Amino acid sequence: MLRITALLENTNTDPKLDSHAGLSLLLEDGKTSLLFDTGADDTYIRNAQALGISLENIDAVVLSHGHYDHFGGLTRTERHNLPSALKVIAHPHIFEPRRAALWLGSYPLKFKRLSPLFCEETLRRDYQFVLTEKPYAISPRFLFAGEITQRAVVRRYGVLLSNGEADYVRDDSFLIWRGEEGIVIITGCSHSGIESVIQHARALTDNAPVQAVVGGLHLRRATPAALRRAQEAVDPQTRVYGCHCTGARGRQALNADDFNTGQQLTFR
Repeated sequence: MLRITALLENTNTDPKLDSHAGLSLLLEDGKTSLLFDTGADDTYIRNAQALGISLENIDAVVLSHGHYDHFGGLTRTERHNLPSALKVIAHPHIFEPRRAALWLGSYPLKFKRLSPLFCEETLRRDYQFVLTEKPYAISPRFLFAGEITQRAVVRRYGVLLSNGEADYVRDDSFLIWRGEEGIVIITGCSHSGIESVIQHARALTDNAPVQAVVGGLHLRRATPAALRRAQEAVDPQTRVYGCHCTGARGRQALNADDFNTGQQLTFR
């Protein structure tokens, strides 16, 4: 059985917990324990403590992409709060400094920083990074999806500060859990498009049925056409728990439930 606990999401209904824009989920299936994303700061640590949850025995951290509200928590976490020699699994572009930008033709007007402030040398010293564009088997049930090779959404989200090129968030990825009733897709923001996420997941699992999709679906400002594509990609029997950047319009279009800080889900 897979249990997912929302350690951080944009909202919560429990006064003893904090929330802000970001995502951090604890995934446990009895054999493997993973931390999926870490929000923007150490709020996920404090919420775990408030919930009576220890993170001392997690097996790995999985980062969906390098934006500050998913990766930033790891850069601002006191080392003693997580296991020593902890494995961190992500795409190689996770360390790319980046900013949001408005594009005037080929010229970017840079503004908000999208990557957290970090020292790569310190992070590599403190954690054991597994950086891969390819799918990576974490356990018999958990699979890191790697780079999504066919994308429905090809959008310039900003600019890479290392070379000035457009940032298409190539590092956008997700997790798959293989269950008895089908796979569960756990996604951070789905910058590639939820239809591409589902297509990639099924390609990696011999077209296994998708019992659930959990996470951010990036549909809060979606066009009607984008909402239709998402609707067509999600099978009627698939349960959708759209949080973080999904938005009310996205949840309504997909008949999705919200999933807030402190709540839990279980799957078989």
